[in-house]
Amino acid sequence: MKKSNVWFKISDNGPGINQSIIKKIFDPFFTTKSKIGDETDNKPTGTGLGLHSCSEILKSYSGKIEVDSQLGSGTSFTVYLPLKNII
Repeated sequence: MKKSNVWFKISDNGPGINQSIIKKIFDPFFTTKSKIGDETDNKPTGTGLGLHSCSEILKSYSGKIEVDSQLGSGTSFTVYLPLKNII
């Protein structure tokens, strides 16, 4: 039987993610932002749990999230969920 998925993609045209850190972005507590409490210039802060949490939730439904990024061109995240878990 062929496995069917439902998927969606979210893309931006921002600065992209450096390939040297792209494998780390789903690790718990990894962030490129200032930690909460360490902010100095009103820039966004983070805990490094957002993408990790998304990935773990998707895994619990036998899904996954993939990232594709090019420096200077933007980033795309594609989310896949097995159709059997949707209906």
